[in-house]
Amino acid sequence: MVKQDKTIQFNSIEEVQNLGESDKNLKLIVFGKKVFNINSYIEIHPGGSQILEQYLNCEIDEPFNETGHTVQAKQLFNEIPLIGFLKNEPQNSIQQHDSKIPANEAKDFRLNREIEGLNGYVITRKQWNPDYEKGLIWQLWKAELSIDQYLAFIEEPKALLNRKGHIKMYDNKLLQLGVQVHWSHAIFGWLSLILYNVWQAQLSITDQVLSLIFGFMIWTITEYCLHRFVFHFEKIWAPPTRVFQIFNFITHGMHHAFPNETYGVITPVLPAMLFAISIIDPQARRIIPEEYAGIVLAGFYLGFLTYDLVHHFLHHSSPQNNYFRNLKIYHMQHHYKNGNAGYGVICKFWDKVFQTELKK
Repeated sequence: MVKQDKTIQFNSIEEVQNLGESDKNLKLIVFGKKVFNINSYIEIHPGGSQILEQYLNCEIDEPFNETGHTVQAKQLFNEIPLIGFLKNEPQNSIQQHDSKIPANEAKDFRLNREIEGLNGYVITRKQWNPDYEKGLIWQLWKAELSIDQYLAFIEEPKALLNRKGHIKMYDNKLLQLGVQVHWSHAIFGWLSLILYNVWQAQLSITDQVLSLIFGFMIWTITEYCLHRFVFHFEKIWAPPTRVFQIFNFITHGMHHAFPNETYGVITPVLPAMLFAISIIDPQARRIIPEEYAGIVLAGFYLGFLTYDLVHHFLHHSSPQNNYFRNLKIYHMQHHYKNGNAGYGVICKFWDKVFQTELKK
Protein backbone atom coordinates (compact mmCIF):
# COMPACT_ATOMS: atom_id res chain seq x y z
CA MET A 1 0.00 0.00 0.00
CA VAL A 2 1.34 3.43 -0.94
CA LYS A 3 1.62 6.06 1.78
CA GLN A 4 2.53 9.60 0.87
CA ASP A 5 2.60 13.05 2.33
CA LYS A 6 2.48 14.90 -0.94
CA THR A 7 1.26 14.33 -4.44
CA ILE A 8 3.52 12.50 -6.87
CA GLN A 9 4.89 14.00 -10.06
CA PHE A 10 4.87 11.43 -12.87
CA ASN A 11 7.17 12.04 -15.82
CA SER A 12 5.36 9.63 -18.13
CA ILE A 13 2.27 7.46 -18.40
CA GLU A 14 4.60 4.45 -18.02
CA GLU A 15 5.40 5.57 -14.48
CA VAL A 16 1.68 5.69 -13.72
CA GLN A 17 1.31 2.17 -15.12
CA ASN A 18 4.23 0.86 -13.05
CA LEU A 19 2.79 2.28 -9.83
CA GLY A 20 -0.70 1.01 -10.59
CA GLU A 21 0.55 -2.49 -11.34
CA SER A 22 2.73 -2.59 -8.20
CA ASP A 23 -0.09 -2.12 -5.67
CA LYS A 24 -3.44 -3.94 -5.79
CA ASN A 25 -5.01 -1.15 -3.71
CA LEU A 26 -4.35 1.35 -6.47
CA LYS A 27 -6.64 1.58 -9.47
CA LEU A 28 -5.30 4.58 -11.32
CA ILE A 29 -6.70 6.68 -14.13
CA VAL A 30 -5.43 9.96 -15.57
CA PHE A 31 -7.82 12.81 -16.33
CA GLY A 32 -6.73 16.33 -17.21
CA LYS A 33 -3.12 15.32 -16.47
CA LYS A 34 -4.14 14.50 -12.89
CA VAL A 35 -3.75 10.97 -11.55
CA PHE A 36 -6.62 9.60 -9.46
CA ASN A 37 -7.07 6.41 -7.47
CA ILE A 38 -10.58 5.17 -8.29
CA ASN A 39 -10.43 2.15 -5.98
CA SER A 40 -13.31 3.54 -3.90
CA TYR A 41 -15.43 4.34 -6.96
CA ILE A 42 -14.92 1.63 -9.57
CA GLU A 43 -17.54 -0.76 -8.16
CA ILE A 44 -20.27 1.90 -8.16
CA HIS A 45 -19.58 3.30 -11.62
CA PRO A 46 -22.97 3.68 -13.38
CA GLY A 47 -21.87 1.57 -16.33
CA GLY A 48 -20.37 -1.18 -14.19
CA SER A 49 -16.79 -1.76 -13.08
CA GLN A 50 -15.80 -3.38 -16.39
CA ILE A 51 -16.16 -0.02 -18.15
CA LEU A 52 -13.37 1.51 -16.06
CA GLU A 53 -11.22 -1.61 -15.81
CA GLN A 54 -10.26 -1.29 -19.48
CA TYR A 55 -8.88 2.21 -18.84
CA LEU A 56 -6.84 1.54 -15.69
CA ASN A 57 -3.41 3.21 -15.72
CA CYS A 58 -4.42 5.16 -18.84
CA GLU A 59 -5.50 8.67 -19.77
CA ILE A 60 -9.29 8.80 -20.04
CA ASP A 61 -9.87 12.33 -21.38
CA GLU A 62 -10.87 11.21 -24.88
CA PRO A 63 -13.28 8.37 -23.97
CA PHE A 64 -14.68 10.45 -21.10
CA ASN A 65 -15.56 13.34 -23.40
CA GLU A 66 -16.78 11.08 -26.22
CA THR A 67 -19.26 9.43 -23.85
CA GLY A 68 -20.85 12.80 -23.14
CA HIS A 69 -20.51 12.85 -19.36
CA THR A 70 -22.47 15.41 -17.39
CA VAL A 71 -21.26 18.24 -15.18
CA GLN A 72 -22.05 16.02 -12.19
CA ALA A 73 -19.71 13.34 -13.52
CA LYS A 74 -16.83 15.81 -13.70
CA GLN A 75 -17.60 17.01 -10.20
CA LEU A 76 -17.12 13.48 -8.89
CA PHE A 77 -13.39 14.02 -9.30
CA ASN A 78 -13.60 16.34 -6.29
CA GLU A 79 -14.41 13.26 -4.19
CA ILE A 80 -11.88 10.81 -5.66
CA PRO A 81 -8.38 10.53 -4.12
CA LEU A 82 -5.75 12.50 -6.01
CA ILE A 83 -2.42 10.69 -6.28
CA GLY A 84 -0.44 13.15 -8.39
CA PHE A 85 -0.02 14.68 -11.82
CA LEU A 86 1.82 14.18 -15.07
CA LYS A 87 4.68 16.47 -15.99
CA ASN A 88 3.92 19.89 -17.47
CA GLU A 89 0.96 20.26 -15.06
CA PRO A 90 1.71 23.24 -12.78
CA GLN A 91 2.36 21.87 -9.29
CA ASN A 92 0.68 24.81 -7.56
CA SER A 93 -2.61 23.91 -9.27
CA ILE A 94 -2.89 20.92 -6.96
CA GLN A 95 -3.29 21.27 -3.22
CA GLN A 96 -0.90 19.03 -1.31
CA HIS A 97 -1.66 17.31 1.96
CA ASP A 98 0.51 16.67 5.00
CA SER A 99 -1.07 13.69 6.74
CA LYS A 100 0.17 10.21 5.84
CA ILE A 101 -2.94 8.45 4.62
CA PRO A 102 -3.38 5.18 2.70
CA ALA A 103 -3.93 6.01 -0.94
CA ASN A 104 -7.00 3.78 -1.17
CA GLU A 105 -8.96 5.50 1.63
CA ALA A 106 -11.06 8.02 -0.24
CA LYS A 107 -12.99 9.46 2.68
CA ASP A 108 -9.81 10.76 4.38
CA PHE A 109 -8.14 11.97 1.20
CA ARG A 110 -10.45 14.58 -0.28
CA LEU A 111 -8.91 17.72 -1.63
CA ASN A 112 -10.62 21.01 -2.32
CA ARG A 113 -9.38 21.50 -5.85
CA GLU A 114 -10.72 22.59 -9.20
CA ILE A 115 -11.29 20.24 -12.13
CA GLU A 116 -11.61 22.23 -15.33
CA GLY A 117 -13.18 25.14 -13.44
CA LEU A 118 -15.64 23.03 -11.43
CA ASN A 119 -15.40 23.45 -7.68
CA GLY A 120 -17.93 20.91 -6.38
CA TYR A 121 -21.70 20.87 -6.30
CA VAL A 122 -22.16 22.89 -3.10
CA ILE A 123 -20.19 25.81 -4.48
CA THR A 124 -21.21 25.77 -8.11
CA ARG A 125 -24.91 25.08 -7.62
CA LYS A 126 -25.31 26.87 -4.24
CA GLN A 127 -27.15 23.81 -3.04
CA TRP A 128 -28.67 23.01 0.29
CA ASN A 129 -25.95 21.41 2.39
CA PRO A 130 -27.56 19.47 5.25
CA ASP A 131 -25.90 17.83 8.24
CA TYR A 132 -25.61 14.18 7.22
CA GLU A 133 -25.25 13.08 10.83
CA LYS A 134 -28.88 14.06 11.40
CA GLY A 135 -32.18 13.02 9.83
CA LEU A 136 -32.75 14.69 6.46
CA ILE A 137 -36.56 14.79 6.60
CA TRP A 138 -36.79 17.17 9.55
CA GLN A 139 -33.92 19.28 8.18
CA LEU A 140 -35.69 19.52 4.82
CA TRP A 141 -38.89 20.66 6.54
CA LYS A 142 -37.06 23.36 8.51
CA ALA A 143 -34.93 24.51 5.57
CA GLU A 144 -37.90 26.04 3.70
CA LEU A 145 -36.12 25.63 0.37
CA SER A 146 -37.43 27.19 -2.79
CA ILE A 147 -38.61 24.65 -5.34
CA ASP A 148 -35.53 25.42 -7.47
CA GLN A 149 -33.22 24.75 -4.53
CA TYR A 150 -34.97 21.48 -3.76
CA LEU A 151 -34.87 20.27 -7.37
CA ALA A 152 -31.20 21.24 -7.66
CA PHE A 153 -30.45 19.10 -4.61
CA ILE A 154 -32.23 15.93 -5.75
CA GLU A 155 -31.25 16.18 -9.42
CA GLU A 156 -27.51 16.18 -8.73
CA PRO A 157 -26.41 12.66 -7.72
CA LYS A 158 -24.09 12.57 -4.73
CA ALA A 159 -22.52 9.25 -5.66
CA LEU A 160 -19.58 9.02 -3.26
CA LEU A 161 -21.13 10.70 -0.25
CA ASN A 162 -21.12 8.63 2.93
CA ARG A 163 -19.78 5.53 1.15
CA LYS A 164 -19.28 3.50 4.34
CA GLY A 165 -22.37 4.69 6.18
CA HIS A 166 -26.02 5.16 5.33
CA ILE A 167 -28.06 8.26 4.64
CA LYS A 168 -30.07 9.11 7.72
CA MET A 169 -33.67 9.90 6.86
CA TYR A 170 -35.08 10.15 10.39
CA ASP A 171 -33.69 10.97 13.82
CA ASN A 172 -36.20 8.54 15.32
CA LYS A 173 -34.48 5.14 15.45
CA LEU A 174 -37.70 3.19 14.87
CA LEU A 175 -38.60 5.20 11.76
CA GLN A 176 -35.04 4.93 10.47
CA LEU A 177 -35.09 1.18 11.00
CA GLY A 178 -38.30 1.02 8.96
CA VAL A 179 -36.63 2.45 5.84
CA GLN A 180 -33.46 0.35 6.11
CA VAL A 181 -34.77 -2.65 4.21
CA HIS A 182 -32.51 -5.47 3.07
CA TRP A 183 -33.39 -7.09 -0.26
CA SER A 184 -33.91 -10.45 1.45
CA HIS A 185 -36.77 -8.94 3.48
CA ALA A 186 -38.59 -8.16 0.24
CA ILE A 187 -38.23 -11.76 -0.96
CA PHE A 188 -39.55 -13.21 2.28
CA GLY A 189 -42.50 -10.80 2.55
CA TRP A 190 -43.74 -10.70 -1.02
CA LEU A 191 -43.09 -14.35 -1.79
CA SER A 192 -45.32 -15.28 1.15
CA LEU A 193 -48.18 -13.23 -0.31
CA ILE A 194 -47.58 -14.57 -3.83
CA LEU A 195 -47.57 -18.21 -2.73
CA TYR A 196 -50.70 -17.70 -0.64
CA ASN A 197 -52.59 -16.39 -3.68
CA VAL A 198 -51.29 -19.22 -5.87
CA TRP A 199 -52.22 -21.83 -3.26
CA GLN A 200 -55.81 -20.53 -3.15
CA ALA A 201 -56.24 -20.66 -6.93
CA GLN A 202 -58.54 -23.34 -8.33
CA LEU A 203 -57.55 -23.17 -11.98
CA SER A 204 -55.85 -25.44 -14.45
CA ILE A 205 -52.08 -25.13 -14.76
CA THR A 206 -52.48 -23.42 -18.14
CA ASP A 207 -54.93 -20.86 -16.76
CA GLN A 208 -52.68 -20.23 -13.77
CA VAL A 209 -49.62 -19.61 -15.94
CA LEU A 210 -51.52 -17.30 -18.31
CA SER A 211 -53.06 -15.41 -15.38
CA LEU A 212 -49.65 -15.02 -13.73
CA ILE A 213 -48.21 -13.62 -16.97
CA PHE A 214 -51.18 -11.27 -17.33
CA GLY A 215 -50.72 -10.00 -13.77
CA PHE A 216 -46.99 -9.54 -14.36
CA MET A 217 -47.68 -7.50 -17.51
CA ILE A 218 -50.14 -5.32 -15.61
CA TRP A 219 -47.31 -4.59 -13.19
CA THR A 220 -44.97 -3.46 -15.99
CA ILE A 221 -47.35 -0.72 -17.15
CA THR A 222 -48.06 0.17 -13.51
CA GLU A 223 -44.32 0.47 -12.90
CA TYR A 224 -43.94 2.80 -15.87
CA CYS A 225 -46.87 5.01 -14.83
CA LEU A 226 -45.80 5.17 -11.18
CA HIS A 227 -42.25 6.08 -12.09
CA ARG A 228 -43.22 8.69 -14.64
CA PHE A 229 -46.33 10.31 -13.17
CA VAL A 230 -45.98 9.78 -9.40
CA PHE A 231 -42.29 9.44 -8.56
CA HIS A 232 -41.39 12.12 -11.11
CA PHE A 233 -44.42 14.30 -10.56
CA GLU A 234 -42.03 17.24 -10.29
CA LYS A 235 -41.45 16.96 -14.06
CA ILE A 236 -45.13 17.78 -14.59
CA TRP A 237 -45.87 20.21 -11.78
CA ALA A 238 -43.82 21.06 -8.73
CA PRO A 239 -45.91 23.02 -6.21
CA PRO A 240 -43.74 25.32 -4.06
CA THR A 241 -44.72 23.73 -0.76
CA ARG A 242 -42.80 21.87 1.93
CA VAL A 243 -45.43 19.11 1.93
CA PHE A 244 -44.67 18.37 -1.73
CA GLN A 245 -40.92 18.36 -1.08
CA ILE A 246 -41.25 15.92 1.81
CA PHE A 247 -43.58 13.61 -0.15
CA ASN A 248 -41.35 13.69 -3.22
CA PHE A 249 -38.17 13.18 -1.21
CA ILE A 250 -39.56 10.16 0.64
CA THR A 251 -41.02 8.48 -2.44
CA HIS A 252 -38.19 9.03 -4.94
CA GLY A 253 -36.21 12.25 -4.48
CA MET A 254 -33.89 10.73 -1.90
CA HIS A 255 -33.08 7.89 -4.30
CA HIS A 256 -32.08 10.33 -7.06
CA ALA A 257 -30.04 12.48 -4.68
CA PHE A 258 -28.18 9.43 -3.31
CA PRO A 259 -28.37 6.72 -6.01
CA ASN A 260 -25.77 4.51 -4.33
CA GLU A 261 -27.39 4.42 -0.90
CA THR A 262 -27.66 0.73 -0.01
CA TYR A 263 -31.01 1.08 1.73
CA GLY A 264 -32.45 3.61 -0.69
CA VAL A 265 -33.87 1.24 -3.32
CA ILE A 266 -35.92 -1.57 -1.76
CA THR A 267 -39.46 -0.44 -0.90
CA PRO A 268 -40.25 -0.71 2.85
CA VAL A 269 -41.96 -4.11 2.97
CA LEU A 270 -44.47 -3.74 5.80
CA PRO A 271 -46.24 -0.54 4.67
CA ALA A 272 -46.18 -1.69 1.03
CA MET A 273 -47.76 -5.04 1.90
CA LEU A 274 -50.40 -3.39 4.10
CA PHE A 275 -51.28 -1.11 1.18
CA ALA A 276 -51.47 -4.09 -1.17
CA ILE A 277 -53.71 -6.12 1.12
CA SER A 278 -56.03 -3.29 2.18
CA ILE A 279 -56.28 -1.26 -1.06
CA ILE A 280 -55.04 -3.12 -4.15
CA ASP A 281 -56.44 -6.55 -3.31
CA PRO A 282 -60.10 -5.58 -2.70
CA GLN A 283 -60.18 -3.19 -5.67
CA ALA A 284 -58.73 -5.82 -8.01
CA ARG A 285 -61.28 -8.41 -6.88
CA ARG A 286 -64.07 -6.02 -7.83
CA ILE A 287 -62.80 -5.85 -11.40
CA ILE A 288 -61.34 -9.31 -12.06
CA PRO A 289 -63.54 -12.45 -11.98
CA GLU A 290 -63.19 -14.12 -8.58
CA GLU A 291 -61.66 -17.36 -9.85
CA TYR A 292 -58.86 -15.44 -11.62
CA ALA A 293 -58.33 -12.55 -9.19
CA GLY A 294 -55.96 -14.26 -6.76
CA ILE A 295 -53.61 -15.63 -9.40
CA VAL A 296 -53.58 -12.35 -11.37
CA LEU A 297 -52.70 -10.55 -8.13
CA ALA A 298 -49.94 -13.10 -7.55
CA GLY A 299 -48.50 -12.21 -10.97
CA PHE A 300 -48.81 -8.51 -10.17
CA TYR A 301 -46.98 -8.91 -6.85
CA LEU A 302 -44.36 -11.08 -8.57
CA GLY A 303 -43.81 -8.22 -11.01
CA PHE A 304 -43.38 -5.79 -8.12
CA LEU A 305 -40.92 -8.09 -6.36
CA THR A 306 -38.98 -8.47 -9.60
CA TYR A 307 -38.89 -4.70 -9.99
CA ASP A 308 -37.63 -4.19 -6.43
CA LEU A 309 -34.86 -6.76 -6.76
CA VAL A 310 -33.77 -5.81 -10.28
CA HIS A 311 -33.73 -2.13 -9.31
CA HIS A 312 -31.59 -2.87 -6.26
CA PHE A 313 -29.05 -4.98 -8.12
CA LEU A 314 -28.82 -2.54 -11.03
CA HIS A 315 -27.51 -0.03 -8.50
CA HIS A 316 -25.39 -2.34 -6.38
CA SER A 317 -23.81 -4.90 -8.70
CA SER A 318 -21.94 -5.19 -11.98
CA PRO A 319 -24.06 -7.60 -14.07
CA GLN A 320 -22.20 -9.94 -16.42
CA ASN A 321 -25.32 -10.94 -18.34
CA ASN A 322 -25.70 -8.80 -21.48
CA TYR A 323 -29.38 -8.01 -20.89
CA PHE A 324 -28.89 -6.82 -17.33
CA ARG A 325 -25.62 -5.05 -18.13
CA ASN A 326 -27.42 -3.03 -20.82
CA LEU A 327 -30.35 -2.49 -18.48
CA LYS A 328 -28.00 -1.15 -15.81
CA ILE A 329 -26.44 1.30 -18.27
CA TYR A 330 -29.93 2.33 -19.40
CA HIS A 331 -31.13 2.95 -15.85
CA MET A 332 -27.94 4.81 -14.92
CA GLN A 333 -28.56 7.11 -17.89
CA HIS A 334 -31.90 7.95 -16.28
CA HIS A 335 -30.07 8.87 -13.07
CA TYR A 336 -27.00 10.61 -14.40
CA LYS A 337 -27.97 12.00 -17.81
CA ASN A 338 -31.69 12.49 -18.34
CA GLY A 339 -34.33 12.10 -15.65
CA ASN A 340 -37.02 13.10 -18.16
CA ALA A 341 -36.97 9.71 -19.91
CA GLY A 342 -36.09 6.08 -19.33
CA TYR A 343 -38.85 5.30 -16.84
CA GLY A 344 -38.84 1.54 -17.36
CA VAL A 345 -36.74 -0.37 -14.84
CA ILE A 346 -37.20 -4.08 -15.56
CA CYS A 347 -37.77 -3.52 -19.28
CA LYS A 348 -37.83 -0.76 -21.91
CA PHE A 349 -41.08 -1.87 -23.56
CA TRP A 350 -43.34 0.93 -22.34
CA ASP A 351 -40.62 3.52 -22.96
CA LYS A 352 -40.68 2.41 -26.58
CA VAL A 353 -44.50 2.52 -26.70
CA PHE A 354 -44.75 6.01 -25.19
CA GLN A 355 -41.60 7.35 -26.89
CA THR A 356 -39.65 8.03 -23.71
CA GLU A 357 -36.81 5.64 -24.52
CA LEU A 358 -33.33 6.90 -23.76
CA LYS A 359 -30.91 6.81 -26.66
CA LYS A 360 -27.24 6.03 -26.15
